Amino acid sequence: MLAIIPLSQPSPGAAQEQVIAVEANGRSSLKDLFRIANGQNYQLMSQQRRIDAMKGRLRQARLYPNPVIGAQTDEVSSRSFDVGEGASSVSLGQPIVVGRRLRAAAAVEKAEIERAEAELEKVRRDVFREIHRSYVEILYNRDALALQFELIDEAQRLKEAMTQRKAGDFDRARIELELQEMKRAVLRYITERARAGTRLRALLGDSDIDPLHLQGRMERVLMGKQITRPEAELVDAHPEMAVARAAVMVAESKIALAKAERIPDVTIFGNVGYDGRTDSGMVGAGVSMPLPIFDRKQGAIAEADALMKAADRDRETTFNRLRGELMEAILLLNETDTLTADYQETYVPTASDAWKLAAAGYRDGNLGVTESIDALRTYSRVRQTELEYVRDYNDALNGIRYFEGYE
Repeated sequence: MLAIIPLSQPSPGAAQEQVIAVEANGRSSLKDLFRIANGQNYQLMSQQRRIDAMKGRLRQARLYPNPVIGAQTDEVSSRSFDVGEGASSVSLGQPIVVGRRLRAAAAVEKAEIERAEAELEKVRRDVFREIHRSYVEILYNRDALALQFELIDEAQRLKEAMTQRKAGDFDRARIELELQEMKRAVLRYITERARAGTRLRALLGDSDIDPLHLQGRMERVLMGKQITRPEAELVDAHPEMAVARAAVMVAESKIALAKAERIPDVTIFGNVGYDGRTDSGMVGAGVSMPLPIFDRKQGAIAEADALMKAADRDRETTFNRLRGELMEAILLLNETDTLTADYQETYVPTASDAWKLAAAGYRDGNLGVTESIDALRTYSRVRQTELEYVRDYNDALNGIRYFEGYE
């Protein structure tokens, strides 16, 4: 059964301490890699900064409009330039937000933050899947290298036996070609492991983790279909579904904001002044409001409604796509389970026994070179194919854990 771990991000100080401890140890487990990625992966850090910036927008959306202050002096005669004959006043106005526009604007920003937080978890799950994939690739290449060195040793023993039996030049050339192919495979596995290590370092924020010294091994205990909850429930709990649901919430909040903006703000104002012509003070007050005759936010409401319908369709599409990916992962797991079991229980033992008999028969002079080389080739191919199926099985497990959560 696959356990589910919380995907919360540790504090930067704690994450850095974990990184230092792991790198000092020099051998990292898959769980260590997840912890390091939580603290150092560039995608996760960038998304967290984006969320922090959006919280500033939420605060701004909640702020009330500023009051407006003004001063005015009436025109005076240009001949006398006697300012005292004119009138001057000072005014103060305050926009009054009518309806729920501020609350609706804050709701939009809050929904955007919730969507960004859901996207953060989706990015985290994607990063963990890529880390797991690179981890499996490195372990596979490590095991493939060990297998190739084992096969090279077997070929070398056959070559020594051929020398003892004084085989001809053509037969010696054939075994040399087999050895060269095995050595080429060694170079290929080393190159592929280095590439996987480069990808892993990038996922870990260019950490100094040595991909050549990872703890663990590929899982070989076959489990078949392993999901802890119904398929629909697993899909619905996936972070990408949370992103799709949050997108619907954003669209709904934008509809509410557009409707709230149909009611225009009211501005109340008052002024005090002095009239030089009558030598008297002045006090006034007033109110103003735009008349929503032409612009009643019809276009904004229609746009937000269309976006909500599109977001709702995207949610259904996302659910169906994720469910298809889960079904594909389960099918791949069961298929590789069966194929790996066949190789482990039947093909590998049979090919191993055949090769041992062929090697012994050649040393004893009871078998020819062609039969011995064919037996070595078959044994090599079967062992390599079995290892490839183990890798495919672990990749399928990664596909399941992409929905279950990572240990």
